[in-house]
This record gives sequence, C-alpha cells and structure tokens, in this order.
Amino acid sequence: MILTPRDHAHACGYTRKLFVSDGSTDLTIYVHPDADLDGAFVAICADDGKRFRVNGWMMSECEDINEGEAN
Repeated sequence: MILTPRDHAHACGYTRKLFVSDGSTDLTIYVHPDADLDGAFVAICADDGKRFRVNGWMMSECEDINEGEAN
C-alpha cells in the first residue's frame, strides 16, 4: 500500500500542517503538534513526504493550515 504524504505524516505523528517561508522558499509541511517552531525541528513535506530538518529561527513566515479535520 502506498501512503500519501499526508497519511505518511499522520502515521508518524506529524499532524500539524504549516505553511512556512524564509522569504525565498515556500513550503507546506507537517510537524509534531508540540514542535518548538523557534528552534530546529523535523518536518515532513506535504508535497513529497520526505523528512527534513527546519531551522525555525530562519523562517520569516509560519502559518497553521486548518485541514478542516481533527488532528
């Protein structure tokens, strides 16, 4: 069974969906609900499901995305 990036993220506990930007790169990601967004944290890309580290202090924009469902 092939999981969508959303299903993969949720299965790993990454249930909070965010839009983040550093001014030149925009990403939609999933993070743990209790992730410290001011520090370094692990995210899963909402487009391809790849896991990577984000340096929160480098973000110029960070917005929660409500998917219209319970997390």
